[in-house]
Amino acid sequence: MTGLGFYELYLNGENITKGALAPYVSNLDEVVVYDEYDLCPYLKEGKNCIGLILGDGFRNNVGGLVWKFDKAACRGPLCLALSFEALGEGKSLAFEADESFKTHDSAILFNDERLGYVYDSRLELDGWANVGFDDADWKPAKFTEAPKGEKLLSGATPVRVRSRIKPVKIEHFDELPYCYKSTLDGAEPFEETLRRDVYVYDFGVNSTGLSELHIHGKPGQKITVRHGEWLQEGKFTTRTTGFFPDRNKEPDVFDGYIHWVQTDVFILKGGEETLLPHFKFDGFRYLFVEGLLPEQATADAFTFLEIFSDHKERGRFSCSDTDLNRLYDMGRRSDLSNFVFFPMDCPHREKNGWTGDASMSAEHMMLQLECGDSLRFYMHSLKNAQRADGALPGIVPTGGWGYEWGNGPTWDSVIFSLPYAVFQMDGDKEIIKENVSLFEKYLDYVMGRRDERGLLAIGLGDWMDPDGKDNTAIKAPLDVTDSVMTYYNAKRAAHLFRTVGEDEKAEKAEGYMKDLKTAIRKNLIDFDTMTVKGNCQTAQAFPLYVGIFEPEEEKAAFAKLKDIIEKDGETSRCGMIGLRFLFRVLDKFGENELAFRLITSRKFGCYGQWLKDPEATTLLENFPQGGGVEEISHNHHLLGDILAWMTYAVAGLRPNETATDTASFEIRPTFLSALDRADAYFIAKLGEEKKPARIDTAWQKDGDAVRVCVNVPTGMHGKFVCPADYISDFDGKELPVGLTTILCKKR
Repeated sequence: MTGLGFYELYLNGENITKGALAPYVSNLDEVVVYDEYDLCPYLKEGKNCIGLILGDGFRNNVGGLVWKFDKAACRGPLCLALSFEALGEGKSLAFEADESFKTHDSAILFNDERLGYVYDSRLELDGWANVGFDDADWKPAKFTEAPKGEKLLSGATPVRVRSRIKPVKIEHFDELPYCYKSTLDGAEPFEETLRRDVYVYDFGVNSTGLSELHIHGKPGQKITVRHGEWLQEGKFTTRTTGFFPDRNKEPDVFDGYIHWVQTDVFILKGGEETLLPHFKFDGFRYLFVEGLLPEQATADAFTFLEIFSDHKERGRFSCSDTDLNRLYDMGRRSDLSNFVFFPMDCPHREKNGWTGDASMSAEHMMLQLECGDSLRFYMHSLKNAQRADGALPGIVPTGGWGYEWGNGPTWDSVIFSLPYAVFQMDGDKEIIKENVSLFEKYLDYVMGRRDERGLLAIGLGDWMDPDGKDNTAIKAPLDVTDSVMTYYNAKRAAHLFRTVGEDEKAEKAEGYMKDLKTAIRKNLIDFDTMTVKGNCQTAQAFPLYVGIFEPEEEKAAFAKLKDIIEKDGETSRCGMIGLRFLFRVLDKFGENELAFRLITSRKFGCYGQWLKDPEATTLLENFPQGGGVEEISHNHHLLGDILAWMTYAVAGLRPNETATDTASFEIRPTFLSALDRADAYFIAKLGEEKKPARIDTAWQKDGDAVRVCVNVPTGMHGKFVCPADYISDFDGKELPVGLTTILCKKR
């Protein structure tokens, strides 16, 4: 069955839906997802009742005004398709949903993923999904036009409740506004958002989910709940959790949006009630609650239900340094809370599948989570969003927005990053085979967009450069990042093509690589100084990582990168492209001590800057600088590649680096001077059966020596590489199956 947009399925009064937001989030003119259910455990002898509630979802996405979702061609009436089949004892029974299904308005008066939810429990119909319910005043369902999209059985991990969190603090305010005119200190509130007799609930973590209300209420009592992720000078605000139209240009629209950003309204029937919103999710830490009586404002009144894709853990890192551990935990929570069927950019104001964000995060997400099936299924939406000329939009799903702005080679790289990461970590060749035409069509398209120099400058650049003002002062030139990213895309495509026997397509991709490398080296590099155009960290590190420099040139090119970093005051001055590759390059050239300082420094532009806020629990979108780019999300994953650096470079666990054999690994740690220990594990997938195999590694300092313990599972093979400033009898040797302890001594 499917429901457009969302559905909940009940059998004999019991909610048996696979998870929240079923079946999926997609443009229905491109992809229509359906689910299968085994009803045997729920059916009873005699009469049975199938009941459904439908929600708007992407079908009628009125809150997506910025991205034109409200004008998407796939809009239409809420509808469902259902086919029932039963076999047994020589008998069969089958039917499809038709006019014999009856319909009625529910107690849900409004639902939208971004704007909110309105529910009047006085309108509830007790027993509506049970046999024997009197449906005499219900109306027959009507047939409507089927959506145009490709019909697909869901292969994504369901979205489910992952935890229940109680508030850590409750404050009462005689009066308090909920939104300000900017996020800068001293900003004035919007006067129309001032409310009296308000309670603010703090749940201690910024995450994704729903606020469940449990209350003994009065008939007709109205409870309004707003969700925020950040305190502005200690005060609740929705400023970072919504986009607001220009008040001067669209006053009516602005007046609506200012009051409807992640807002729930409950009208009570009276008595004991537990109310949970349907067909939406919010990104928040704090609740701004109106309508509670003093005796109702208890810690039991609200519970934060964390809701996101129910992926199993597959890897973890920890060490003796509290800063690294905290950043790791912040990154992990950002990965989890931004994964609702597919990676979103943030769980509050946008909730969009920004392709660049997913591209930057695919590898470190695959290191932490069993998310390969979800990423593979998301590729169907990406493939169906590709335009006839080969272009891709910047967000998927989209109603048509994002083809003219918001895309480009870095964002489009998602179609290579996801399959490459899934193949590297899971050995899944099917994700490659399913997308061969997508790869080829895109490469042909983008190579046709080159300028007279043979270079590209057609998309977004090093997004959220910390020195930029509204992303207009990005230091890395666009022709550098676009051209190098297209080279990197072609390089990964060639590898994926050869993996599935598409040698002719691989040769074409390699030809594109050769042409791009020649053009980049001719036009963008000063070989007298080994400086890439832009003379900045991103422009220097990215070509070094992907192989634009020849091996004999790399040492001098890396020395130039170190010089740039030193001139930047030993701070990381990169946007999302640079921060995806900078620390990989530092690791490659044995400079992880420098990488550690760049990451943990409290200076502007470094991750440690976020640690100045003792209550930060997720990664930010950028580095606040007191002006310009300030209205930033406080829960983003796009800068989270430091999680991979911790596992690879610090703990030294490097699974399948060449993306050729999931059973291969290398243990190559760095014994950082600031650390006493580090450990990590990863669950590999072996063979065609994808058999799980967990490999563990840990190191502990003991005076001038370091003991390394590695536990290798059956079926895996790899070697140990000792840090350059240490010696070991095991250096360069194959590690046997089982537990091995290695002693490394300081040179």
